[in-house]
Amino acid sequence: MGEIESSNKQALVIVRRIPKIGSASQRIDAAMEALNRLGYSLVFAPQNLHGGNGRYTSALEVKGIEVVLKPEATSVWGFLEGRGREFQVVLIIGFETAGHLSAAVRRFCPFARVHLDLGSDDLTVDEAELSQLCDSLATVDETHCGSADQATQLANGAQCGPKAKECSVVAGETSVELIGAFREVFAASVALGGSTQPDRLILLHMHLFKNAGSSVDAALETAFGHGWWPLDYPDDSAVVDAGELQRFINLHPSVKAISSHQVRPPLPSEGRFVTILFLRDPLERLVSVYEYHRSKGPTNPTAAIAVDHDDVRSYVRTMVDTDNGLVINFHTRFLAGFEPATADVPLEKQLTQAMSFCSSLPFIGSVDDYDNSCRIFEREIRKSHPNFRFEVRHTNKSASPKSQTARERLGEELTAELEAINWADYELLRLHAPQSLARWVAE
Repeated sequence: MGEIESSNKQALVIVRRIPKIGSASQRIDAAMEALNRLGYSLVFAPQNLHGGNGRYTSALEVKGIEVVLKPEATSVWGFLEGRGREFQVVLIIGFETAGHLSAAVRRFCPFARVHLDLGSDDLTVDEAELSQLCDSLATVDETHCGSADQATQLANGAQCGPKAKECSVVAGETSVELIGAFREVFAASVALGGSTQPDRLILLHMHLFKNAGSSVDAALETAFGHGWWPLDYPDDSAVVDAGELQRFINLHPSVKAISSHQVRPPLPSEGRFVTILFLRDPLERLVSVYEYHRSKGPTNPTAAIAVDHDDVRSYVRTMVDTDNGLVINFHTRFLAGFEPATADVPLEKQLTQAMSFCSSLPFIGSVDDYDNSCRIFEREIRKSHPNFRFEVRHTNKSASPKSQTARERLGEELTAELEAINWADYELLRLHAPQSLARWVAE
C-alpha cells in the first residue's frame, strides 16, 4: 500500500485486533488501499485499542494512516463519541466486533456509510443474528464476505440483513484482485448514499429540552424500532441545520422517524415532514429543568448551577442574572433558527421567525395537555403509518412537590418578573399551542 494522500473525506477502519504483517493483514490492507484510491484519508482502530503488533501499526503510520491506541484514547466508544461525525465511511471487520460497537457507530457516526466485512471466522454466523445486526446499524449497504464458499448463500440473499441493499462477495487470490473488488463495492455504496427521494416522509420530533420529549421518543422507538434514530451531537451547543439533516436522511434510507434536540428551522426543502413539536409554560418548564439537573448531578456547567442551589428561587435568580437562554425565552430562541453565535439578534426578530415556523406546522402539541396532544399526533401520523400508536407515557419526569405549582414555588414577585422577561415565549404560546389544540380537538 502506497503513502496515503490527505483528504477531506475520512474513513474509519475498526478491527478486532491488530494483525500480523503478511497474509493475515492482506484483506485489511486491500480494503484500506481501495478507500485510499477513492480519495479517503484513513483512521485505523483495534477494538481494544492495544498496540499489539508494533511493526504493523508503525507501518500504517509511515503511510500516513492515523492509528488510534491507548493511552491517547481510552475506548473506541469514547473515540467515536468525540470524532464519529467526521467519518463518511466506517468499515468494521468481523461480526463480533460489529456486535460490540453497533450502538456506538449508530449513535456517533450519523453521516457514515457503514460496511461490515465478514471473513472465514464468521461462516457460522446465524442468519437471524446477522439480520438483527444489520437492522441495528441501519446504514449497512452490503455484507462483504471473503470466502468463495459463501457465494451460494449470498446469491440468494441468505446473509443479507433487512437493511442491506446488496450482499457482495469480495474475494481474490491477490492483493490487486482484492483492492479492485473492495473499490467497486465502496464506490457503489457512495453512489447510493447521496440520492434524495422527494416523496419520502419523515417523522421529525424537534425535542425541546424538558418538554415531554423523552416520552415522545419512547413512543417513536416502540413504533419504529431501529427505524427511529436520535440525531444529536455530543456537544450540547451544536446545531443540526437543514443541510446536515438532509444529508443524514439521504444516507439512511431505512430511517422513518428522527428525534433531535439540535435540529433548528428552517427544515430541508426536499422531502416531506410530519413535525412533532411540544410547547410548555415557561415557568413550569424552568422548574422542571431545575429538578432534572438536581437529580442528575453536575454533568455540565448549567447543571452545576442547579446542584449548587438548594432552593429553586436562588437558582432562577442566578440563571436570570447570567441571561441564560435555557430559562429566558427558550422556545423563541430555539424555534427562531438562529445559532448561538447570533444570539444578539433582536428578540422581536427572533419571535417573528419563530412565529413564522410555528405557523407552517399544521399542529403544535402542548405539554399542559399532553394526552390530547398525543391523540391528535397519532391521528395525523396514521394517515401515512396506519398501524402507528402513540402510547402515552410519562418518562424522564422530574420529581417535584405535587402540591405546589411552579408559580407557588417561585413566589409572586419572582413569578411576575419571569413572566415579564419571558414575554416572547408567552406570546408564542398564546398564539399557537392553545388555539392549535382547540381547533384539532374540535375536528
